[in-house]
Amino acid sequence: MRKEFLSYVRPGFISILAVTFLALPLQSCLQPTSVDCGPDFTCPAGMKCAAKQDKCIEDDCGDNIVQPGEVCDDGNIIDGDGCSSKCHSLELCGNGIADKGETCDDGKENGQKNKCNKECTAITGCGNTVKEDGEACDEGTKNTATCNRDCSPPRCGDGLINEAANEECEPSDADPFCNINCTHGFCGDGIVNLKKEECDSGKGISHGKSALTSTCNDDCTIPRCGDGIINKAAGEDCEPSDTDPFCNINCTYGFCGDGLVNPKKEECDGGKDGKAANTATCNINCTLARCGDGYVNKAADEECEPSVDSSCNANCKLTNCGDGAWDFWTEACDDGNTDDCGTCSRLCDSYQEVLRATGSIALLPHEGISDGNLLSITTTSSDGEAKTTVFEFDKTPPGTSSPSHIRIDINNLSDSGKIATKIANELNIQAPETNVSASKVKSNTVSLQHKFMGTIGNETSITTTSKGLYVMGLSDGVGVGCSAGIGCKYNMDCKSGVCDSGKCK
Repeated sequence: MRKEFLSYVRPGFISILAVTFLALPLQSCLQPTSVDCGPDFTCPAGMKCAAKQDKCIEDDCGDNIVQPGEVCDDGNIIDGDGCSSKCHSLELCGNGIADKGETCDDGKENGQKNKCNKECTAITGCGNTVKEDGEACDEGTKNTATCNRDCSPPRCGDGLINEAANEECEPSDADPFCNINCTHGFCGDGIVNLKKEECDSGKGISHGKSALTSTCNDDCTIPRCGDGIINKAAGEDCEPSDTDPFCNINCTYGFCGDGLVNPKKEECDGGKDGKAANTATCNINCTLARCGDGYVNKAADEECEPSVDSSCNANCKLTNCGDGAWDFWTEACDDGNTDDCGTCSRLCDSYQEVLRATGSIALLPHEGISDGNLLSITTTSSDGEAKTTVFEFDKTPPGTSSPSHIRIDINNLSDSGKIATKIANELNIQAPETNVSASKVKSNTVSLQHKFMGTIGNETSITTTSKGLYVMGLSDGVGVGCSAGIGCKYNMDCKSGVCDSGKCK
């Protein structure tokens, strides 16, 4: 505060001034006094003088002494001279304080989002409108038509809705109504929304409805026959339904012979080139081919129909003995063959009694049997393999000429009846594998029969080297015994006992 002196004192005031000066010592003891900071400068009571500046200070900053809590103190409270006016900064870039002349100062370890350049003159990073390394663009902190606020170029699907770039939404599971161009879509806008549309032909028909095309329905679904929408652009004439029984499964109006099965009125359709025809499975009237349906379908291997032809078998074949189909008008039976085997006669005129094959061995009374004479029985199994069993007559021990021969001891036997009995016994006991048994002995004759019923025994032959024997191989077996591949009706017709699909196994 500048000091000023009174140049003129009014006389009337002398007494007042005298009293005042006398009172000053007392007043100075009661009130704080101002601070004299040097020539012509005084600070009010309660303040200090700056050490190097004509300036009054309220605290220690400016007294040119670094006090606790101060970073520096250059004796003034002026910014920009190396010590800030608050004495809390040396005004160096990087100290974390934006001092005078600095745009920013985030310090070396400050960690703020916006980073300051090394001169503390500008903020770096997205949003400072300066395109820097790692940024595709930088147009400030708001979205623009050419730049997102995160400094990336606007792209539909980037997860950022940029209204300035004409984006209304972002396609996501959370927003199924957003199109792939980031606009809220509708059926008929010409843009396929994969979340709710299969197609979208657009064509500006109306909001929520697309144009019918060969590849898209008006509800933005792909045309399919049976979807309930008649899409003539996709070649559909109709939709199969209970209300339209004449519509084919390909959505066209059909007729018998068009080659397409209409399940509402056809069982099948064997048509070709628009004309109905008989096939192996379908009649000309588009019904399934069945024997007995009244239609003779030669393509289905039918020769006749029993309902219109009395000479027609139940399998739609003309009557033929041995075909396995019994025609009760002309046949007594039909076992599927015209052989003696089986349960029906070869002429199909009678069921035949099943008989065993029979044969005989007779001893000639005037010839006799010599030592070493042979009797051979050959049998054929069901698989066609022939096996021969040989008996050898022996009068003089030690035995037969071959170990494989079965010995018939006729030593001391001269009576033909006793020899016949000996042959029967040995045949029944020693050779069961022949399937031939001696049924009885009468006088000098052994009667033979096959163990199995039917024609199977007819293939058994008997031979001998003895002039004293007269043999007859087995024959006259009737029924059963049909060989593999022969037609049959029942299992009992077959030698194997198995009739499968009309043939003996």
